[in-house]
Amino acid sequence: MIERLRADERGVSEVIGAILVFGILITLLAILQTQAIPAANQKVEFNHNQELQSDFVNFNTAMSEVAVTGTPKSVKIQMGTTYPSRLLFFNPDPPGGEIRSAGNGSVSIYNINATDEHTRDYVNGSMTNLTSRRLEYDPTYNEYDEAPVTVLEYGTVYRDFGNTTIVDDETNLVRGNTISLMLLNGNLSQGQSTALSLEAQATSAPARTVTIEPDQSGQNITINVPTRLNASQWEEMLADADNVRGVVQNGSRVEVRLNGTKAYNLRVPQVGVGNGVPDPNATYVTRSSNRQLQIDQANILPVEVRDRYNNPVSGESVNITVDSGSFNSTGTQSVEANTTDDGRPAVSYFGGPQGVVEVNASYEGDPADPSYDFDPENDPEDINMLVTFDPRLDDEKPTLDNVTVTSNTYDVCTTFGDVNIPVISDTILSCTLTSDATTISVNYKASDTGGSGLDYIELGVNDSSTVLLNKTHQLQGSSDSGTFFTPQIRHDLDGEPAAVNITVYDRNGNRVSESEDL
Repeated sequence: MIERLRADERGVSEVIGAILVFGILITLLAILQTQAIPAANQKVEFNHNQELQSDFVNFNTAMSEVAVTGTPKSVKIQMGTTYPSRLLFFNPDPPGGEIRSAGNGSVSIYNINATDEHTRDYVNGSMTNLTSRRLEYDPTYNEYDEAPVTVLEYGTVYRDFGNTTIVDDETNLVRGNTISLMLLNGNLSQGQSTALSLEAQATSAPARTVTIEPDQSGQNITINVPTRLNASQWEEMLADADNVRGVVQNGSRVEVRLNGTKAYNLRVPQVGVGNGVPDPNATYVTRSSNRQLQIDQANILPVEVRDRYNNPVSGESVNITVDSGSFNSTGTQSVEANTTDDGRPAVSYFGGPQGVVEVNASYEGDPADPSYDFDPENDPEDINMLVTFDPRLDDEKPTLDNVTVTSNTYDVCTTFGDVNIPVISDTILSCTLTSDATTISVNYKASDTGGSGLDYIELGVNDSSTVLLNKTHQLQGSSDSGTFFTPQIRHDLDGEPAAVNITVYDRNGNRVSESEDL
């Protein structure tokens, strides 16, 4: 009998099983590549955005330091990030972003007069058309589609999500009787995914403090600023400023209205970034201090050339004449000298035993310059003043009264995790690492009766053995008061504050100190 041929089906089930397993594996890898990997990358981008906000806060602090010292300072900005390597999976190109200066508005302050008679020749009624820009970071993420634009303007750092705004570092525009209007200028547009060293340049700094009062008594002093924030957001930031009488929306601008019955200390520094940073021209010459001259000694006359922001201008040629005594460099009663970084002519004057010397100082602006605003009927480029000689050295210490130190310690999150992705609107953050942080405010009143006048106040924050923070603020006249604020002091990075030292100096080097334990 011939047997019928039959197919051999041995091993078929194993092959089919292997194909099915391989297909499941490919399907799983595809699901991971299209869903899990983008979700993980979105978390990486989200964490980078948190770091970027800290970089902006650090740059804001650097701008404040430049405004005080006039010395440039750089801060590293993490423009982008990288994804972790993943075996068998593909990552898109590393995400980055663009940092840029934006806006081209101007700031104005209305209803103000300088209390100093010489400065009042310029600060008389208003200060207008003060150049203002803002710094923005716009990310180009691959997955985090609803990432905010991070913005820095007027000492404020915030995140703009389009339909909502979160403030990360609040403005110090008005604190007590001090107005600190931080302005930004320059042209910057830089896109990359690697770290960028961004320099804060001293455009108009160090900032001088000018005491102002209402031009029309009883009417509000008004600060008009172009801003991306609305009036209610500004009002919330300034809620603790007792002298703020209201915040009003005016188109794309906001008006901050201050109590018109008080005097204020006004500081308007301007810091530059990028290219095309302007060099403000000299606008007026004024008396730099009320310090008296010393008999039979070489003296620097209290003459200072300032720009339109009330800050010193270097390299300006100044003509000075006196009616007695002589200048060491010429042996005569007239001299032409250039100003140094402090806006003052570097020339020594040697007076005799006279009680008073009449000083006349002037400088020549350039009429061809668009910013040249010489007014022959009200010429702020000339000053005539009487400077007295002090027959005794000022060896009296200044006084420091009404010192109140307030510290606020709280937890800050330094590392985030467990982000609920991809629904950003329902993001749940789990803080994996925290640190204590402290901010300190010091209320003070300082006065000087020795005749040389106040110079500056210094605030030092110490732990048990070292100095954690040191800040200075210029004072003016024979009496000054205000509130001094420190930036955030993180205990894990900077140390734990234990004491605050407050020191006031007069212009003859005398000082008085007071310490407070925290």
